[in-house]
Amino acid sequence: MIWEQGAIDVIPPKANRKLPKEFNAEIYKERNKIERFFGRLKASFRRIATRYEKTSQNFLAMIKLASVRLWIEFHESAAYYLPGDLERQIEAFVDYYNNERYHESLNNVTPADVYFGRDKAIIREREKIKKLTIQKRRLQHQKQAA
Repeated sequence: MIWEQGAIDVIPPKANRKLPKEFNAEIYKERNKIERFFGRLKASFRRIATRYEKTSQNFLAMIKLASVRLWIEFHESAAYYLPGDLERQIEAFVDYYNNERYHESLNNVTPADVYFGRDKAIIREREKIKKLTIQKRRLQHQKQAA
């Protein structure tokens, strides 16, 4: 399932491996940030670590609330010199969250795409691109095999 979504290996190979696999160090750094974030969520919020919420919808809501709380804690340590600085930072975060960040629960489209009805067209276009890519790869594989 995860490989069908285009996932790739980003864990570095063991040092003693005879044929080391290549990996992208930049992607590994980003993966590490995400893992540390979820580790912090689990350490700070027991109900997330123990999956206290019964439904996936409530569990996702708790993750979002805890994430916002951690984000606020992080940004409280930043210096806001003017009264509107914090409001502008929150506004920028909300704008990013609604208009730029793809949400897995929404089939990897933004909430704005869903709200304005663009989501179905975007998903259809992605499926078309995916089919063409698979066809091209099959053709390349067949050429190499021949």
